Amino acid sequence: MTLAIAAEFPWGEHRRILDSLPFRSTMIDGAIILAADTRWSYDDGSVKNDGRKLWVLGQHLGILLAGDVWAAEEGIRRLRTAGRTTKFTSANDVVALAAKTFADTYSAHRQQRPKPGPVHYLLGFVDSLGRTALARLSSDGGFNPIWLRGVNAIGIKAACDAVA
Repeated sequence: MTLAIAAEFPWGEHRRILDSLPFRSTMIDGAIILAADTRWSYDDGSVKNDGRKLWVLGQHLGILLAGDVWAAEEGIRRLRTAGRTTKFTSANDVVALAAKTFADTYSAHRQQRPKPGPVHYLLGFVDSLGRTALARLSSDGGFNPIWLRGVNAIGIKAACDAVA
């Protein structure tokens, strides 16, 4: 059962207080917390508990994945390669490149394989000033980014519902 969770820290009322401070960007840094299980489930019903669902790219980006592992991991590998030659000035730049890269990768998998499963990503970004951003990208939504706040989960619906 896949479950991956990303949260801006702090969240809730503490986030509202932090965001209201006039000196926020110079005195107090935000953070992103990423967590995931390690279980791979296979079509034959077997499972393996040493999977990787959390990836760190560079100094500012963490990615969680859920769903079709082949397509999801390849998307992350392609993003790492594309990011080496791209200048980023904000989370928007990173997420725009990720959306294009993930969509292209998933499209290639759809052409090569009969029915790849859905792919879901949570991207957590912290810039050098401590500003945080969370985005969800999914094959179900054409990899159009959904910007998030607070605590968020991806994975099997029942697992996500259990932590909501």
